[in-house]
Amino acid sequence: MYINILVGKGPYQVASNIGPKSEQNKTPLIGKAVKCLEAICQSQVSFFPIVEVKTRLRIATLFLQHSHNVNHAKSHLERSQLLLILIPSCFDLKQREHGTNLSKQKEDLREWERKLQEGEERLAKGQSILNQREERANENDKMFKQNQKDFEDAQKKIDETNMSLKRKEDDISIRLANLTSKEKEYDALRLNLEMKEKELLELEEKLNARERDVIQRLTDEHNSILEAKKH
Repeated sequence: MYINILVGKGPYQVASNIGPKSEQNKTPLIGKAVKCLEAICQSQVSFFPIVEVKTRLRIATLFLQHSHNVNHAKSHLERSQLLLILIPSCFDLKQREHGTNLSKQKEDLREWERKLQEGEERLAKGQSILNQREERANENDKMFKQNQKDFEDAQKKIDETNMSLKRKEDDISIRLANLTSKEKEYDALRLNLEMKEKELLELEEKLNARERDVIQRLTDEHNSILEAKKH
C-alpha cells in the first residue's frame, strides 16, 4: 500500500480503492484505511496540496459514511478548505468539498428535522396526557366541590333540625313545668276545697242539731200548752 503511494500510483487512487474492498468486513478495514490516509497527510514526503486536499476529503467521506465521528470529519474538511484557498485552480475540488459539506448539512438538517418531529410528537403526546390528567383533576375537583356542597347542605339541615328539636324540647319543658305548677295549684285547691267541705259538713251537722233542738223545744212547749188546756 505505501509502495504504491510512493512509486506514483497516487495516494488518492489508493484511498479510493480501499473503501469498496472493505464491504466484506467494514470495521477493521475502514480503520486501517483511515490510518493509511492519515499517514499520507502526516508523511514527510512532499506532495502537491491537491494530494492532501483529496486525501483529507476521502478521510472525511469515510468518517461520514462509515462512522458517527463528525468532529474528525469536520476537522479534515476544514483543513481541506484552508488548503483549497491556496489552490485557485482546483475549482472542482472546492465544488466537491462544498457539495460534501452541503450533503452533510442536509443530512444533519434531516436528522434535526427527524428529532424535532419526534420531539413534537412526544410533546403532543405529553400534552395530550397532561390534558387528560387536567380533565381528570377538574372532574375530581368538581366532584369534591359538589360533595363538599352536599355535606354543607346536609350539615345545615342537621343544624336546622337540631335547632327545631331544641325549640320543641324547650317548649315541652316549659309546658311540662306549667303543667306541674298547675298540678300543684290543683292539689292545693283540692285540699282547700276538702277542708272547706269538711267545715261545711261540720257546720251543717251543728245546724241540724240546733234545728232539732229548737223543734224539740217548740214541740215540747206546744204539748205543754195543749196539756194545760185540757185540764
